[in-house]
Amino acid sequence: MGQAFSDTAKKEDSGDLESSFTDYFKKIKTENKIIPRETIRSIELHLTKGDIRAAKSAITDALKNIDDIPINIAVTGESGAGKSSFINALRGVGHEDKGAAKVGVVETTMKRTPYKHPKIKTLTLWDLPGIGTMKFPPKDYLEKVKFQEYDFFILVSATHFTKLELDLAKAIRFMKKNYYLVRTKIDVDLENEKK
Repeated sequence: MGQAFSDTAKKEDSGDLESSFTDYFKKIKTENKIIPRETIRSIELHLTKGDIRAAKSAITDALKNIDDIPINIAVTGESGAGKSSFINALRGVGHEDKGAAKVGVVETTMKRTPYKHPKIKTLTLWDLPGIGTMKFPPKDYLEKVKFQEYDFFILVSATHFTKLELDLAKAIRFMKKNYYLVRTKIDVDLENEKK
């Protein structure tokens, strides 16, 4: 009985990410920063009216400066999954290099941190703190890391995918955005399997 009470109290303390979705998404306005909503509406209106030329013109105009549009990619997951190391690998820098994302065996990333890609000037990789820690409980995570501001997500896991990571994927899908799931530290698992 004590265990059941303890589990219930723990659940109330940290909060459930999925149950906090509704409140969070009521507060924010999601919008596609690559093609503005009014442009999308204009294209849809032209297509509804059967005006293919006007739709093509609107699409062409929207895509003229697509190479100059900033893209923000959030790298998220649980603490210790290797998110910062993954960002360093994508940027082609070692953890000891100047400007590298800080890495560690304990909770290291304490605030969302942007890292510009060295070759793709419009690409910013955002190193997000790990979800599910005392400082970033699930119920507050989306708001604390400004989850709605990113264009794309990479969910990083060092083990099997957990409920927290699956809940993050649900939140991303709810925003009608895309993500990749990335499994890290497989070399450690392979080494352990050999032993």
